[in-house]
Amino acid sequence: MVNKQLEKQARLEAEAVMLKLSNQCETYGLKPECKLLLGHERVGSAVKYDIHDYVKTKHKDVDMLVCGSRGMGALGRAFIGSVTDYLVHNCECAVIVVK
Repeated sequence: MVNKQLEKQARLEAEAVMLKLSNQCETYGLKPECKLLLGHERVGSAVKYDIHDYVKTKHKDVDMLVCGSRGMGALGRAFIGSVTDYLVHNCECAVIVVK
């Protein structure tokens, strides 16, 4: 079970980061749509599937998806997988990886 206070704090911090980055994008004339998806919203799900499903079903006109990379390398991805790696190989839109 997720600690509700910890989840609330993480959500607030994530929303603050998204707002900051959204504002930076707007200075370049871009109009991003930011969405925070939590991996536990669907029982037995991994966040990579939630993101892929969200883009595929709810936003078919997405131009690009921007994801972060923690730099685990091939060995780390082999053992625990990588959200970004999955999205790069499975999303129909362009996926930009930021390190």
